[in-house]
Amino acid sequence: MHIRRIEIENIRAIKHLIWELPEEQNGAGWHVILGDNGSGKTSFIRSIAYSLLSPSERSRLPMSGFQLRNKKSAQSKLVVRVEADPQNDFYENFTDEGYFFESQTSILDGSEVFLFFHDAHNSQTIPI
Repeated sequence: MHIRRIEIENIRAIKHLIWELPEEQNGAGWHVILGDNGSGKTSFIRSIAYSLLSPSERSRLPMSGFQLRNKKSAQSKLVVRVEADPQNDFYENFTDEGYFFESQTSILDGSEVFLFFHDAHNSQTIPI
């Protein structure tokens, strides 16, 4: 599986960030994260890790790593889009082009996590 797109809003040092691979580029390979101290590199990595955990694993983590950027902000947002890699993944049902998973987290004085399976062929979004 490859991460195709990440959107983070109001998590620690990150006000709003969208990271996305161009359609013609596959997700394989190295991606380097550079930035000054306190710019949000660790928050970026933690956000990715958090989105890929199961709901039971998420419930055991402290929310301190997902502090709101500032107290005026009532909500943080984390959306990660992951696509199956037909050559390396064993999820036969999901390897057709047009299928992908998306984890969306909304943090409002606690945590609300949504995991969706998208089927672009039938324009369906199915909560998991």
